Amino acid sequence: MGNMACTLDGSYIQNADPLILEKLKVCKDLSDSQVASIETLLLSGKTPYGNVNTWNKQTLTDLGILPLYFTRNIWGKLKHKTKKKHLRKFMPRLRKSKTKKRKLKHLFKQMIALKRKRGAGCTVGNITQLTASDPSFPFGYDATQFDLCLDVPVLKDSLDSICEKAVYDDFQKIILKKLNQPSNLALAAVTPLLPPAQCA
Repeated sequence: MGNMACTLDGSYIQNADPLILEKLKVCKDLSDSQVASIETLLLSGKTPYGNVNTWNKQTLTDLGILPLYFTRNIWGKLKHKTKKKHLRKFMPRLRKSKTKKRKLKHLFKQMIALKRKRGAGCTVGNITQLTASDPSFPFGYDATQFDLCLDVPVLKDSLDSICEKAVYDDFQKIILKKLNQPSNLALAAVTPLLPPAQCA
């Protein structure tokens, strides 16, 4: 039955009993139309998950794999703290199940706030080895802050961890730019600074 639900079109999902969401949790992939309908259903507040504005980490956990497909329509209504707590458990699970990189990129892109207050320099917090080891990293950083808050020595010391987690294209470009700075290229003549496959 769950597999049959995965073939339903968006209009059917949108008008179905909210219990349809439980069937959709087993789907290996969802179309844009299905995702839009799932979000409409959830945003109505008429599902067992209640009003989106009241969701917590447990709610997101209970939604299973569905948050992987959410767009800003839902992520934009959740507190930063709630999202970060959820990602600490969700991201290792996604990596363990070898979730496609394009899906991880989509997730991260949808979670980034559209507008951020302009500030001079790094305002989110310097990226340290401890920051990079957090399963939710790099949540909370947009491309500008990622660039400003990531120092080259930390990048070198945590290269594998940062490359594995910072799958968003803009972040990958920043990593390569930092590794290719003239001072690093001179050092690379002695110790090659080849990034892992993820950052290549």
